[in-house]
Amino acid sequence: MIVTAPALLPLSPPAHPSRKWRWLLPAAIALTLHLLLMFAIDRGIGLPGFPDKDENLHASPTVVSLTPAKQAAPVQTKSKPAMTQHRLRAAAASVLPVQPAESSVPPTEILSMPAPVAAVPAAAMPVAAAETRREPPAIEPDAASYRFSTPPSVTLKYDVQHANAEGQKTYGHGTIRWQVDGERYVIEGDAGVLFISALSFSSSGMIDSQGVAPELYREKRFRKSEINTHFNRERNQISFSASEKSYPRAGGEQDRASIIWQLAGIGRGDSEKITVGAEIPLFVAGIRDGEIWTMRVIAEEEIDTGTGKLRSWHFLRTPKPGSFEQTLDLWLAPQLDWYPVRLRQTEANGAWLDMSMTSLQRASD
Repeated sequence: MIVTAPALLPLSPPAHPSRKWRWLLPAAIALTLHLLLMFAIDRGIGLPGFPDKDENLHASPTVVSLTPAKQAAPVQTKSKPAMTQHRLRAAAASVLPVQPAESSVPPTEILSMPAPVAAVPAAAMPVAAAETRREPPAIEPDAASYRFSTPPSVTLKYDVQHANAEGQKTYGHGTIRWQVDGERYVIEGDAGVLFISALSFSSSGMIDSQGVAPELYREKRFRKSEINTHFNRERNQISFSASEKSYPRAGGEQDRASIIWQLAGIGRGDSEKITVGAEIPLFVAGIRDGEIWTMRVIAEEEIDTGTGKLRSWHFLRTPKPGSFEQTLDLWLAPQLDWYPVRLRQTEANGAWLDMSMTSLQRASD
């Protein structure tokens, strides 16, 4: 048996490399673009937009509109909702800034520009002084007619009791100085507890035909800023550092400190009108506002002081309901030139400060 070797068939020449990879390159590019598109849609990241005939793509030179990722499949049965306008704008802004066609301002400046504010004509702008300027309540001429006699200069010392809104009491000392020099006066007062100044105040001004005429009142309480009340004679205006309110100044107005000495001067000059139930109305500018204080005469009482027992007239001022002004109890002693021998201030929150005289020193002593 003769075995013959198979004939060797000629090998076909190898395929040209370009023909072998020709179909792989477009597939790889398509796959890459497809993956990028899916990633971009999933992350909400915008891609540059190009014109496309697909109805689901809306080409625009400044805004890119994308469809949800599920609609990228070749076969579609139902149309899905388009992306929200918010995501469309976010996608476009990351690549192509939105810019008005006729604007020459760079996109970064457009994004940082604040929203326009409509201009308000000057005539329509509110004027604070006009809105807050108030006419003081009228006081009957007969009720405001009193004879006045200026009390002599004196320095008064007091024992002080203070209670906060929770009723916790502390004790200390205080001083009130009343100084008169010709037609000018100065009041200086302070009340301290536990080596701390709980209240300090001052009032300065003139003595005129209506009695005490303040020009400046200052008040400083513990842990609070100083507050000023101005009685401007040139502009005839009363104003406050703690508010924008103002009142016209007509004369006879008082502040929280001067009212005590105005009453003392009325007691010295017109004591016949100090009777139980009598009421003395005075316009008082507080620290933020002004109103009529009706000082009602409660009774003539005997009180203990550092100089012994004294017969004193008890005056009471009660603020209107809802007011944040203080209640004031005041005792004036006729036998001591109507000096204030006791004072009690009660705040709207229930805190109070009581000052009882322990000694006095006249300027002539």
